[in-house]
Amino acid sequence: MTGFGDRRKNTNRKPNAKFSHRNKDFHKSAIENHINGDLESAERDYRKAIKAGSYSHDTLMNLGIICKNSGRYEEAIFLYNEAIKADPHDADTYYNLGNLYQDCGDFNLALKNTLNCLKIQPNNVNALINAGGLYRALGNLEQALNCTLKSIELKNDEPMAHMNIGVIYKNLNRMEDALASTLKSLKLKSDNPIAQINLGGIYLELGKYDEALFWALKSLELQPNNSEAYAYLSAIYKSLGKPKESHRASLKALELNSNNLVALRSLLGTYSEGDYSIIQSLARHAAETNHEILNNLDYIEIISSLGEKFMKKILGLKVFPD
Repeated sequence: MTGFGDRRKNTNRKPNAKFSHRNKDFHKSAIENHINGDLESAERDYRKAIKAGSYSHDTLMNLGIICKNSGRYEEAIFLYNEAIKADPHDADTYYNLGNLYQDCGDFNLALKNTLNCLKIQPNNVNALINAGGLYRALGNLEQALNCTLKSIELKNDEPMAHMNIGVIYKNLNRMEDALASTLKSLKLKSDNPIAQINLGGIYLELGKYDEALFWALKSLELQPNNSEAYAYLSAIYKSLGKPKESHRASLKALELNSNNLVALRSLLGTYSEGDYSIIQSLARHAAETNHEILNNLDYIEIISSLGEKFMKKILGLKVFPD
């Protein structure tokens, strides 16, 4: 299944205007510039305030937000942690730091900070949704389920929560629950392409291929560059006995994301003895993507499982880099 929607974003409070008398001018100017969208001037004045000796939570937090939004993640992490030292009871800082660690791919620290936010605000729906996604990413499906269910108890009309719990139910092989939750999500927000392709994947698992095809195509109407959707479309066409369409969908998925292993498995699954058109497609794909995916051990394992003749043919076509 394509997976969860985007997690709930950072808490974007207006910059707090509390400041010390000594640094009143720097703070006032920084806050005004920040509110008015002049981030360069705001950053300059926040830094002046810090240089003048102000290490208030709000100065550090606001500067951290600017750094994060401009891609300076390492400095933003430092500033958020300094803000926590200045005020360890501010839930928003933990929440934002959790999001930032997730952006950096550190799911353990992301979860730790999200849970710290929930210690202060146990009914924070957005933090519960994010915690559910992080637990799922870390393989703890029961905790993922508990967090997401609690978020739904607190706010039953949140489409992302219903979509996410549909993914968790599918991972737990509770297909009817997955179907009901995903349909509920689409009832609340009908134009969500991620929920649509998730629904297509559920129907695929249930053997309802026509319904699966309908929702996969509908998803691609809204999000035509979704590699995962094309990978599912390939699997659906294969189940419908349409190998040519399956082949084309897999190649499209790989064109959009050369590391899409689902699409590779689907493409290689159409290989039969003496049919080298698939291998030739892979050879062209490898050349066009500078062999990026051939460094992936999973990919090599997939190819190896197809047997010695297949490997020799690939080597003969020089798909593997020297």
